[in-house]
Amino acid sequence: MRSRTLTRREMLKLGGTTALGALLAACAPAPAPTQAPAPTQAPAQAQPEATAAPTEAAAPAAAPVPQISPVGWIPGLLSGDITSNLVARYGMDCAGPDSGLGGLIGWSCDKGAPGVGTWLHVEFIGTNVNRIEAVDATVVSDSANDKLAVDFLAFVASLPYDSAEPDRAQQWVRTNIAKGGETRIGGILFTLFGKPGNRNLSISALD
Repeated sequence: MRSRTLTRREMLKLGGTTALGALLAACAPAPAPTQAPAPTQAPAQAQPEATAAPTEAAAPAAAPVPQISPVGWIPGLLSGDITSNLVARYGMDCAGPDSGLGGLIGWSCDKGAPGVGTWLHVEFIGTNVNRIEAVDATVVSDSANDKLAVDFLAFVASLPYDSAEPDRAQQWVRTNIAKGGETRIGGILFTLFGKPGNRNLSISALD
């Protein structure tokens, strides 16, 4: 039997097994490279909110340091104010000024007499009527009850001067009458001392 030459169409049909098929396969455009999918980004973790640094509490304002009267007397305290208040409130008898106290002059106010019942006594000194340096008040009684002493000495503590705090001064006397002590109010030194039946208060511009 005679062989025949394959037609071009037949050769195309046999492309997978013939040399032409191999050539066609080689000449076919290569498939476009597939791009690898972008890696999935892990969801961002929520960052913890920054904690504000604790604020330091403001230091409390330092209490003002009381100063001794810079002038050596109790500014604003006048001899006339002392006597008029004592006479009006307690009906005391006042005398002075008396000199001969080493360059100072003095006054005194009394109700009653020492050794006879209750004695209220106040004396004060200064260089003149406008410059009082110290006031001393005493309550002497044959009773251990401090009520009169508290009332009288608290009243004396409230005498007016330039930097006076009368309410504070009275309260300090009432609180400390039994134990005594000292404090400064407006630069003026207050000192309580004594015992039941004999209580004393000193108010001074000097130590």
